This record gives sequence, structure tokens and C-alpha cells, in this order.
Amino acid sequence: MPEHYYAEHKPHKRKLRLLLKTTVVTALVLVLIAVGWFLVPLFEQQEPEPVTSDLQISSEVSPLTVFRSAYFQFQASDKWVEDAKASSDDFYMYRAYRGRLIEHDLQVYVNPTPAEMARLRASRVVAVNPTKDGLLNAKNGISDHCGESIEDQNKSPRTITFSGVTFTCLVDGVIFDVLAGEDGGEPLITLQRPDNGEAQYVLYYRDLRANPDGKEFEEIINTFQSR
Repeated sequence: MPEHYYAEHKPHKRKLRLLLKTTVVTALVLVLIAVGWFLVPLFEQQEPEPVTSDLQISSEVSPLTVFRSAYFQFQASDKWVEDAKASSDDFYMYRAYRGRLIEHDLQVYVNPTPAEMARLRASRVVAVNPTKDGLLNAKNGISDHCGESIEDQNKSPRTITFSGVTFTCLVDGVIFDVLAGEDGGEPLITLQRPDNGEAQYVLYYRDLRANPDGKEFEEIINTFQSR
């Protein structure tokens, strides 16, 4: 072929290749834009919305353990254990620990003797109402220190009626200890049992923490039931 043919057609081929590349690139860009146009709304629709709930769960709540004996049962946090060595057929000892430190303890007497009753004394009481089903209900919560009701200077333990319960008050007691007693009665609680019999119970509790409040005892009382 004549040389002028190549001279005329080489620039033309280069232009065609450049036009072809430009067309391909433009087409790819348009395809990507189109794909993005459809996918972005799709992802936006699939984005999960925050889930809200009226239920508030505290990280401080401990799982509950049910403690049972032949005469009663109750629920308490899993910090509590029964002291089997200190317990017997008619006396039960429970303790709650933080590590090796005892934070709470609970003593339950079943059909206590007069001698055991005579030894019972505390700085606080909580009045309870037994039900026909053998349940307990803490009426007004744990009382203030009973010594606050004593006006004279005699600090000896004495029998008083305080917060609806008649009991022996530790006037100068420094431990947060509580006796449960029937409202209008004594710290001797009579409950109906499922076999239609009756049993009498004494519940004595101590909160040994630096800042005691006795809340765990109230929770135990409100789940306490005869068996």
C-alpha cells in the first residue's frame, strides 16, 4: 500500500481506540453509579433500628436460690448458703458472703423452747402479717433503732412494744439486728402448714455490712412460706 495510506489511517485508529476506551470507561462508571443508586437505599432500609424497652435490668441483681427445709422455704440471692454444721432439726443458720466476709446471717427457729425465746433480743423489729396460706408479708418495713424510743438513761435490755411488736430491745445495740414478729404480737410467728397443722417460727437477722439497710431480710420475709 502507499505510504500515505498508513500516514492517514494511523492517527484515525488511535482516535478510534481512544474513543473506544473512553466509551468503555464511561459505561463502567454509569453502571457503578446505577448499582450504587439502587444499593444505597436497600442498605438504608436494612439498617436495624435501635431496640428500646421499658424493662430496666440492673447488673447488681443476683440470681435467686430457693432454700427448703421440712418446715419452711424462702428465696434469697445466690450469695446465701446454709450452714449445715450449725443447723439442726429445729434450728437453721444461713449466711451471705462477699468473698470470705460474712455480710448477712439469718437464724430460723422452729417451735422454739421458752429458754430460746428468753434469749432473743434485737435493736430493730419488723412487723409481719401471716396469711392462711402460710405466707408472710412485711407490713411497714424494718423499724428504726428501738433505743430511740427510750427516754431514760438506763441502757439495759428491756421488754417494750415498738413498731407493733413486743420484744426485748437492745437499747444500746450497735449491730443492725432484726427480729420479725407478728403485728400486735411477739417475735413468735404461727403459720398454717399444708398438712393443716401449725408450726411456730422465729426469724432473727443481722446485716453486718458497713452501711446496713436490711433489704435482704425484707425480701426473705416476703418469700417465706411454711411447708
